[in-house]
Amino acid sequence: MSPLSVLIVGAGPAGLMAACELARRGLSFRVVDKKAGPTDLTNAAAVHARTLEIFAHVGIAERLVAAGQKWTAMTVRSGRKAAVHLPLDRIDSSFGGSLLVPQSVTERLLETRLTELGGRVEWLSEVLTVEQDAKGVRVSLTTPSGVEVVESAWLIACDGLHSLVRSQVGIEVEGEDIESRYLVCDVALSSTRSPREVVAYAGDGSILGLFPLGDHLYRAIGNLTDPDATKAVVETEIRSLIEARSFGEFEVDEVKWSSPFWIHSKMAKHLRSGRIFLAGDAAHVHSPAGGQGMNTGIQDVYNLSWKLALVTAGHAPESLLESYEAERRPVIRSIVHGTEALTKMALSKSRLRRWLRVAVMGWLNSQPRILGKIAARLTQLSLGYRGSPLLLSQKGVRGLRPGDRAPDVVWRSTSLYEALGDQVHTVLIFSGLEPRKGDAERIQALEKRLQTRFSPLVRFVRVEPKETGRLGILVDEDGQAHLRYGLPKGGLAIVRPDQYLSFLAVRWSESEVEKSLEVALGSCLAVPVQR
Repeated sequence: MSPLSVLIVGAGPAGLMAACELARRGLSFRVVDKKAGPTDLTNAAAVHARTLEIFAHVGIAERLVAAGQKWTAMTVRSGRKAAVHLPLDRIDSSFGGSLLVPQSVTERLLETRLTELGGRVEWLSEVLTVEQDAKGVRVSLTTPSGVEVVESAWLIACDGLHSLVRSQVGIEVEGEDIESRYLVCDVALSSTRSPREVVAYAGDGSILGLFPLGDHLYRAIGNLTDPDATKAVVETEIRSLIEARSFGEFEVDEVKWSSPFWIHSKMAKHLRSGRIFLAGDAAHVHSPAGGQGMNTGIQDVYNLSWKLALVTAGHAPESLLESYEAERRPVIRSIVHGTEALTKMALSKSRLRRWLRVAVMGWLNSQPRILGKIAARLTQLSLGYRGSPLLLSQKGVRGLRPGDRAPDVVWRSTSLYEALGDQVHTVLIFSGLEPRKGDAERIQALEKRLQTRFSPLVRFVRVEPKETGRLGILVDEDGQAHLRYGLPKGGLAIVRPDQYLSFLAVRWSESEVEKSLEVALGSCLAVPVQR
């Protein structure tokens, strides 16, 4: 078998992200795509806060923020009067909101970063056949130089909705298409509304979403009521649709581009077949409600890459890879079903459903805590892996549990995420805001035991309330981290390379922490994986 570790098929956002991750983690790989180059279209414009946190580790977050439009609020209207306002600038992330930026820009920055990391995309390279056995994958490609056979240990299929790889390995897709034809367009609009606010309008069987991209340019998405699927949509219709559905809050200055589309709400029945993994649109497609699609695909490969790196290096058994489907498929299912339900509710002509929609909006405006939870869900900060087979215990502290995203904490000179990095598991040892005598010896004993067993896969960071002069210490200014993790009296947390909690406890034993790391690294699965 060839020394190539991974072949990535497809160089959209998910494929490019996978390539950057494998390059950062030192794996050999190739990434191929049948297209001539990156997209030049707006396509998926939403980059949510959780994705920005991931991009910070990749090294492109600052560049993307500089190129995009900050998204700090969302207003959803039902009819002329009813509305609910969802603030995004209060979320638990240092980015203070999400971002709106054309997919073409995201892809360009990812490809640039890939080049910086020593990789490249092989464009005009199309997969013809895919075969695999217990030792690896064999793929025939047609390239500008002719037909080539590529052998690799693993394959990540990011080749989109009509994935050839998925079809050839026989993974079925389940779900449905949402009725009606839809319109997506890039338009220049005039309005008095905030340029950092997304506005959605739900009427009697009609919807319209307006996403600001900066300089008065908006991405507009709405359903078309004409049943004739062959009929072209002219500019006058687009102007009328936007201005009427927005109740005159927006005026169309120019239609720059438009295209009809249909909504598919589907997901693959499995994310893995032997040595082949599905990610991105090859694994799931759904309604554009909330801008979840591209973000979900990027998180697919972020979840998978660190596991592939450990297995390829021989640091973890192949059973670790079973957790990819076990963790990601429940997340994907919730997004596919959730966006489908929201779209159907918005399009409903039922008087009862419209009345319910208005009633819920009015109630939500008086529920800031619930609005905060909705914002965390929208920005994908609250999505996690509480049912993961890589967790020894489900017990947590004050609402925070293993499987949840580890909270970031920003201090004056650094942040917790910057200190953690994303290459290995980190054992965070909280001394408590008033450290107890005798704890230092216990912690040293734990570190010695775990270093003997898990080095170099695990690092240790002590979080203490004041400077002590020792190496490996994070000074918790104002006790923010202790309080955020629910450990003011001290405790211990284990954070995975992808910033999710593997363990969290006020009281712990050496054997319990050691066993939790064994499970987190796939040495043994705490919960059998259903295949």
